[in-house]
Amino acid sequence: DVTGQIEALRAGADDFVAETAPPELLLQAVITRAERGRRLREMLHRDELTGLLNHGALLAELEYAVEYARRHGGPLAFVVFDLDRFGEVHERFGQIVGDQVLLHVGNVFRSSVRASDVIGRYGAEEFAMILRGAGASGAAVLAAKLRRVLGEQAASTAEGVIIPLHVSVGWASHPTD
Repeated sequence: DVTGQIEALRAGADDFVAETAPPELLLQAVITRAERGRRLREMLHRDELTGLLNHGALLAELEYAVEYARRHGGPLAFVVFDLDRFGEVHERFGQIVGDQVLLHVGNVFRSSVRASDVIGRYGAEEFAMILRGAGASGAAVLAAKLRRVLGEQAASTAEGVIIPLHVSVGWASHPTD
């Protein structure tokens, strides 16, 4: 009855399908709901510009990784990259180019790390990575590698202006820090 359906909706139900609905309709309804749920989860956990994990999702992953390392042992490093002089790039070229630079950096980082490394956008022009199985020395190696790669793969504007990229890097490792 309608009262029961209203109560069910308030309790979390999404919809009601008539008992006489064809199986194809039921199947499509389930597929559509699952896809919508996946898109919503992506929106909640991903940075809209870069597609990397957002700040909140990155910190949740860090908490999980630290707890896992405490229980099972093994090193863990958290590395933060800050784009140097990004404000100048943003002021000189505008928001669109600034966004293109952030997207470029995110893509360079994504293509330069292990599949097991977790990467996210930590702040406006900050990125961070969780390196499972790597301590301070692993973080130092990664930092040097990404500094080199960013130097080799500078960003550029649509007009061909080259924008050199430099980052400041800091890290902490578990269990030593």
